[in-house]
Amino acid sequence: MRLVFKQGIVTTLHEGEDFGQLALLNDAPRAATIILREDNCHFLRVDKQDFIRILKDVEANTVRLEEHGKTVLVLEKSADCNGQGGAAANSKYTVMSGTPEKILEHLLDTLKLDSNGNDPIDPCVSDFLLTHKVFMPSSQLCSALQHHYQAELSKGSDQEKTAYIFNTKQKVVKLIAQWVALFGLLLKEDPEVGDFLEKLKNEVAADYRLSSILKEQFRERRRTKVMENGYQSLSRNQQFDWFSSCEEPVGRLQPIKAQDKGAQRSGS
Repeated sequence: MRLVFKQGIVTTLHEGEDFGQLALLNDAPRAATIILREDNCHFLRVDKQDFIRILKDVEANTVRLEEHGKTVLVLEKSADCNGQGGAAANSKYTVMSGTPEKILEHLLDTLKLDSNGNDPIDPCVSDFLLTHKVFMPSSQLCSALQHHYQAELSKGSDQEKTAYIFNTKQKVVKLIAQWVALFGLLLKEDPEVGDFLEKLKNEVAADYRLSSILKEQFRERRRTKVMENGYQSLSRNQQFDWFSSCEEPVGRLQPIKAQDKGAQRSGS
């Protein structure tokens, strides 16, 4: 559908898009002409008062972060429901839009550190990792993660700086571990990602405190597998490895791409 003013066509609207907001807010008549490009188009008319109420509700639950006059992150407040009757237990902020770097920074800031590395992957983190190639190439993501891993606190006491560095490193490692959990050995097939993971693995191994915690978390996960699946061996000197929990793929597995044809199932 095309939106036409006196000066001619000003924009083309698609499914789900709207128009006339400024006229509603300014209480002015709408002077546009609508030209349909396809048959059977349907319009939803929103009353002025309803539109203003919806707008206020959205803005009241929206947080915008601006840097140098530009919006770099938009968060929307949503109710976090518990498992009993769907009652809202507390609220959380969901990323609606932003620059790739700011979205990553927010995810790291809000990433919770557990005691044994066994907690489920945060849906927001998994959504980011599963779709990052659309807006943040792997090389850019690796560079940003390396930057965060080496980040330092500019202000504060020595104790605060040490705690910040250590917690940030743990969060970066945890996010990468979740990245590996989602894609497994397929990550090794990307040379840039493989080189980054190898380099960071060496840096983690050189950090005695961090590597000790990660080894203990790994042993805890292995203990869980022993109880669940009957694995027998637990190596006390297991070296840190991103892919230590990954199994060899059956056959030749590849990620689904946009140009791939529909999947086919072979009969039994």
